[in-house]
Amino acid sequence: MITQPQLKNVISYYLLQMSVNDANFTFPLPEVRDAIVFNKLRAELCGSLYNKHKWKETLKVIHESVHVQQVNSVPEKSICNVDKISIPVNHAGVQLLCRNKEGKIEHLVLQKKYQHLCINYFKLRHFPDILQQKIRTWLKQQVWYIPGCYTPAVLCCKVTESSLFLTMFHELQSIAEALNACA
Repeated sequence: MITQPQLKNVISYYLLQMSVNDANFTFPLPEVRDAIVFNKLRAELCGSLYNKHKWKETLKVIHESVHVQQVNSVPEKSICNVDKISIPVNHAGVQLLCRNKEGKIEHLVLQKKYQHLCINYFKLRHFPDILQQKIRTWLKQQVWYIPGCYTPAVLCCKVTESSLFLTMFHELQSIAEALNACA
């Protein structure tokens, strides 16, 4: 999907975007070309799946969701939301409880074979938000980190030189591979 140097620029962009709301940092948010290219690639991959008739109804719910919770069984005589066939036993399917930004919860019942595609779609759709949350969590775990004491440039260096960076890169590659296989 993208290279490691490109992802470093993407992480830098979203880290800087996080700090724009902080009063200690007063600088314009740069337009980073790699972040723009990355978002275009995300949109194209999500769109290629979303626009397939088989996936449209299911991915529309996931696309509009801000939170997805998984239940690892389904009620008896459940019908798969994707291909509209009966799921024979309760452990052969999963339920996704999808909450949208208005707080409305929609319930999706899927065969297990569709579980990874749906979760990966959600992760790619919300990758910037997930990335920013992981950066926040990672920073809070660092003994050296004191909020407001570091410039965004220093924080960018620390994040992109950490194991967090490689973890996010491999996760992004895994998501892209899984979705490309279905696109």
